[in-house]
Amino acid sequence: MPYVWRLEHQADGLGIYRADSGADDAVFDTIGDHGCDPMAPPGPWSDPGLRDWWRPLRCTEAKQWHFGFATLRQYRNWFHSRQARRVLASFNGSKSGPVVLRKYRVPPSDYRRGEWQAVFRRDCAELLETLTDLEG
Repeated sequence: MPYVWRLEHQADGLGIYRADSGADDAVFDTIGDHGCDPMAPPGPWSDPGLRDWWRPLRCTEAKQWHFGFATLRQYRNWFHSRQARRVLASFNGSKSGPVVLRKYRVPPSDYRRGEWQAVFRRDCAELLETLTDLEG
């Protein structure tokens, strides 16, 4: 079974790119906004490994999928500087609490791997561990 590493808020599992999580501005300031910054990592619609699968999804289908990374290397490629990971590690500016890195095991049918990121159905995944050291 594949694994996914996901950045999310410790208290409620909200992803860091959710506008209501509060972390999105800090992340965009550090690595760039993948919607408009050509130097930022790509969103799923432009990730060469996901775009053909992602683009035809309807909004209701897309909402069933959560984002993460297939490997720790993908995580470090996305947040390539120690400064970016330091921002994540120090973020505690929302009611959702600090950001952690969680490892999930996912059935292959509920998982897609791109070149920059992975998507999965979290409701089908098994939480294996939670890391609080995001800088390493």
